[in-house]
Amino acid sequence: MRTTVLLDVLNSAYDILHLWGYYDGITRSSVVIMGFKEAKTIIDNLKTA
Repeated sequence: MRTTVLLDVLNSAYDILHLWGYYDGITRSSVVIMGFKEAKTIIDNLKTA
């Protein structure tokens, strides 16, 4: 995965899990699952690097 695309995924995961989930208190499971999917994408790409 290109570095710029991975950075977009990282920003998305940060927004969803940290900002929306922690600071804004979003508790919808579908939103949290979306954030974890983004985090898994990052981890999977780092494993192959």
